[in-house]
Amino acid sequence: MTAVEEKTAPPATRHPQPAENVVVVRGLTKVFKDFWGRPKAKAVDDVDFAVRRGEVFGLLGPNGSGKSTTVKLLLGLLYPTKGHIEVFGHSPRHVATKGSIFSAACSICRATNDGAAPRNCSKWWA
Repeated sequence: MTAVEEKTAPPATRHPQPAENVVVVRGLTKVFKDFWGRPKAKAVDDVDFAVRRGEVFGLLGPNGSGKSTTVKLLLGLLYPTKGHIEVFGHSPRHVATKGSIFSAACSICRATNDGAAPRNCSKWWA
């Protein structure tokens, strides 16, 4: 799996500010285990990346490279086996962070779905 970042230049009218990391991932590893707790498959292996506010970020890789597992870890749907994840400065399992993730998703939805209301966003993202 390859993490791809595209840096966007800030608008010329704004004063330069230090880049705020929205997502920070360090040493992320996820190993799925079988019924008896034995390691079965290493889906994500020691991944590091950071996403700053305003950046466009994508995960690229062949089938089975851990892209979907990484997103599930970022959303707090799975626990990492090892490593550290911060979304908006907190663990993705933190309740307020989940609200921030949903709000960000709804703002993307509004921008790409002709200003859809948040109640429609939940259907769009489901």
